[in-house]
Amino acid sequence: MKLAHGIWLIASFVISLGTNFLLVPRVEEGSYAAGSTLASGHAVVAGSSEGFKLLDLRVVATEATSLIGHSVPVQLVVMRSAIEEGQSDADLELFIDLTPADGSAFDASARNIDALRRRPFAVLTKAPGSSAISHVRLPGAESAAAITRGTFTITDAIEVSPQTYRVRGELDVELRSGEHTQAMLARVVAKLGW
Repeated sequence: MKLAHGIWLIASFVISLGTNFLLVPRVEEGSYAAGSTLASGHAVVAGSSEGFKLLDLRVVATEATSLIGHSVPVQLVVMRSAIEEGQSDADLELFIDLTPADGSAFDASARNIDALRRRPFAVLTKAPGSSAISHVRLPGAESAAAITRGTFTITDAIEVSPQTYRVRGELDVELRSGEHTQAMLARVVAKLGW
């Protein structure tokens, strides 16, 4: 009887892992990584003259799909710093959720910049349907810190070409590195495009 219980325990564990793998929605590889590789903006950390050279902010409107066909809409802004010479990863990479906190409908495919102005959007700890995490490596730091919470608010936007805007915004995030937690406020100026 004990052997049967052990076999059932192992089989249940394997079935559970397989089911979770099949049901977790995923975003097509590269959806978050595509875009410009030239710096077009910056984020300056409050109380400092240092900051980050930013690539274009990109609105991503796609779906995360599980292997069995279940899909979940993904609407977010990707904020990423330029990768400097000798680096293998960006110092700053954030995934900003465009789902309004009040639950109201938002359609990123409508490409309406007015719907983004003066609304605090949550900075996600992880990109939906991906293993990519939001992180910041502050100037002079040896390693990146994970984001535990945060918001990004576009305060102003000027259209520079169809569906491309020069935006100003405020970034307020909490960083965690090991047991150490700290707040980071930054002023952002960058191009945003769909």
